Amino acid sequence: MRSDPVAAALAETRSTLTKSDDGRSAVARPYRPRVLHSNPAGKNHPWWYANACARIGRILEGAKPTFGAFSRDYALESACQTAGHPKLARRYIELWSYFQTRDRPPPPKGQDHNPFRWLTDRAAYARWYAEIERICDASVGKFGDWRFGTATEIEVRR
Repeated sequence: MRSDPVAAALAETRSTLTKSDDGRSAVARPYRPRVLHSNPAGKNHPWWYANACARIGRILEGAKPTFGAFSRDYALESACQTAGHPKLARRYIELWSYFQTRDRPPPPKGQDHNPFRWLTDRAAYARWYAEIERICDASVGKFGDWRFGTATEIEVRR
């Protein structure tokens, strides 16, 4: 049986290993934004978020980037051009990238366009919901109404 060098060193110096108070309270948690990694129909989301997810899927439907030697810079543009609603697809992809990089430092030169920069998680999620709602509202002209189950529709069905 092999000897334990740590136990031997502790016995030799007559010391013990203990955790500090800071070590006990520190817990490593992976970064998981709840907005993107949870059930949109769950209780943590507003009632309309499941419909908004379906509408964003309809806006991005058919988006396929062009890959090749000279298309790396334009992969985002080509994907947005083939989407169901190109302008709103571009707007959503930019919004998503801004949301994902909200904790990164701003660019050293030029204007910072990120609306989520340095917001708390709660404020960023609230702004995310508002922006998604605006994108879905802008798609009404092409795809029709995206809100289902509102009070007026329930009253009309009765």
